Amino acid sequence: MFKLIKNIPFLLALLMMNAHGDDMPVLEIGFLKDNRTSQKMVKFLTRVYGRAEIPVTFIEVPVRRSLSSANRGTLAGDVGRVAGIDKEYPNLVPLPTPVFYIRGRAFSLRPELPEINQWADLHDYHVGIVRGVIYSKKGVENRVNTIITAHDNVHLFKLLIAGRIDYAITESDIAEELLKRDFAGSGIYANGKVLFEGVLYHYLNKKYEKLFPVIDQAIKEIHKEEAVLKPH
Repeated sequence: MFKLIKNIPFLLALLMMNAHGDDMPVLEIGFLKDNRTSQKMVKFLTRVYGRAEIPVTFIEVPVRRSLSSANRGTLAGDVGRVAGIDKEYPNLVPLPTPVFYIRGRAFSLRPELPEINQWADLHDYHVGIVRGVIYSKKGVENRVNTIITAHDNVHLFKLLIAGRIDYAITESDIAEELLKRDFAGSGIYANGKVLFEGVLYHYLNKKYEKLFPVIDQAIKEIHKEEAVLKPH
């Protein structure tokens, strides 16, 4: 009896979809394979969808394509992005409850360069960001003279080592993983203060809006069990 009561939101969502002639789909959600934060969100959302009893699979896609594919409806959604991307991708809707916490900052290879404690400090330098990462794009827009876009974070750090950029902007978690795995002994270090601090939201195409309440409820329940939103 408890199991039945617990899954009433899911059953209602299923009935509503069937009432319109729809079968419950396997939702295909975009994620970034070599992105540590994205991988953590896949693990978290695997539990969320399991709790909600909604079939899901996670598809590795390039950072920008995940959003455009989800906006077109080719994918059901994206594992997690900052607030506000629905202004650029109007068919995407953020679920109300955040799924993850991130910190973005500058990384450098040259100790003689000044500390970066705010976005404006980057103005006179060559700055690298990863294509499709919204917070860093917004952070450097109209503040930095020379912006170079990398395909991914590995490419970003290679640009730094090659001397094509003075500073690389990325998330602390991702950089920590890369410095252990691919760039140990490179001399790359975190420079200055955190430039961006915030949460990520799980985005879904609006055509799945009937499922939003049960998925969001599952996110809330699992947050009570895990410290996902605490700074790392």
